[in-house]
Amino acid sequence: MERTSVQFIAAACGGQVYGQTDASIDGVVIDSRLAREGAMFVAYIGPNRDGHDFVRQAFDLGCRVFFISRSERIPELLSYGSDVCVIRTAHTEQDLVRTAEAYLAQFSLHRVALTGSVGKTTTKEMTAAVLAQKYRTIYTEGNLNTTLGQCLTAFRAGADTQAIVFEMGMDRPGEIESYCRWIRPHIAMITNAGTAHMEYLGSREAIAREKLQIASHLGCDDVLIFNCDSPFLSADEVDSALGDCCRLRPVGTGPQAAVRVESVQRDGHGIRFTLSAGTGYPFILPIPGRHNALNAALAVACGLELGVSMEQAAQALADVRPADRRLCVEEAAGITLIDDSYNAGPDSMRAALDVLAETDGTRRIAVLADILELGRMREEGHLAVGRAVAETSPDVLVAVGSDASYYVAGARQEGFSGHSTHLSEPSEALSWLLPQLSEGDVILVKGSNSTGISAVAAGVRAYIREKEAER
Repeated sequence: MERTSVQFIAAACGGQVYGQTDASIDGVVIDSRLAREGAMFVAYIGPNRDGHDFVRQAFDLGCRVFFISRSERIPELLSYGSDVCVIRTAHTEQDLVRTAEAYLAQFSLHRVALTGSVGKTTTKEMTAAVLAQKYRTIYTEGNLNTTLGQCLTAFRAGADTQAIVFEMGMDRPGEIESYCRWIRPHIAMITNAGTAHMEYLGSREAIAREKLQIASHLGCDDVLIFNCDSPFLSADEVDSALGDCCRLRPVGTGPQAAVRVESVQRDGHGIRFTLSAGTGYPFILPIPGRHNALNAALAVACGLELGVSMEQAAQALADVRPADRRLCVEEAAGITLIDDSYNAGPDSMRAALDVLAETDGTRRIAVLADILELGRMREEGHLAVGRAVAETSPDVLVAVGSDASYYVAGARQEGFSGHSTHLSEPSEALSWLLPQLSEGDVILVKGSNSTGISAVAAGVRAYIREKEAER
């Protein structure tokens, strides 16, 4: 972040400055544990915690500029010292957006926005890596794809930034449009329209419509890059929905694709494939899963729009590594762990099971926890995963959680012949699993993040590392 005066911030959001009126900042934090000297602490009022309750902690860690909405806290903050500055706003989140918009408007840079039901974070990482071959690029850190995350990404831009990639999550109508209204991307990307957040949006068609809102503020010279293999996102469907509002660049495996994925093959714990945009070019990606060839193709298509060559893109993707807890493969003591525990939906469950089926081993174990936010598709979504278990045929299915019983039922309906067990909690699953493990096993761990299934992956990781150290 470029050093920014509190007067600029107050003018941008309509706030009022108290205390040290000539202060300036070089960063923004919303987590008091990350507070530091030179940063502004934003006292965001969330559903569970009020940032105003943590202003003292932020002060103790070095913050002297505070962005707040509770006027009654002003005297307390000013009592901390004469170097304290308080910017009081009407609404911290809404006014932080206004500030981020004004801050971003200072810079001329390529703005890329990306959304999708699954694969957003992986595709964002790939896109940033491709663009970094030619441009000084910043991008959404981790999975900060909410309103506050968009703001924090914008504040990381500086005078030397040439490209910025925003990852946009969505669980309610109008959310993506609200981001694009102020970010104003020039390139928009959609990985797919799946079943994630069905609870809030009702149908896959509605999800696709909301994803297409990422094009709501594109101009006729701007471009939408999208996975035309996804249901409800064929080239014809997208063209019908958007008309001539922007240029369209479909990516996929069929003849409609402007960037086409061909000849996908497993390559160790990664994949190799060819991308064709007129002529074919070979790629090697050190991330498992055939579906990741499509994610890579989206990133390459973005690069091509901005003058990054196929050769440069291939060099970038050859060095990409999976994001934390997203198909991360680790081998130790002759046992392979596939940690895909960050989150889950029926589509990503199927993709992960395909990875498990293609991974070499003497016994394959699928540890699958509940999928949340499926709404009226709760039962059918889990049954569909169970059917996918039968199709991919792991040796062992460990179903974890109340809805995970449908995995077992769906698998048995389709003739699953492996061993299956249903357990209530991740702790039970770990206790059951560890004594069973032996050399040659491959273990997939996946489920919705808030189920706590990541504890199983962490426990397996610690176990195999300990066994490796004992060798």
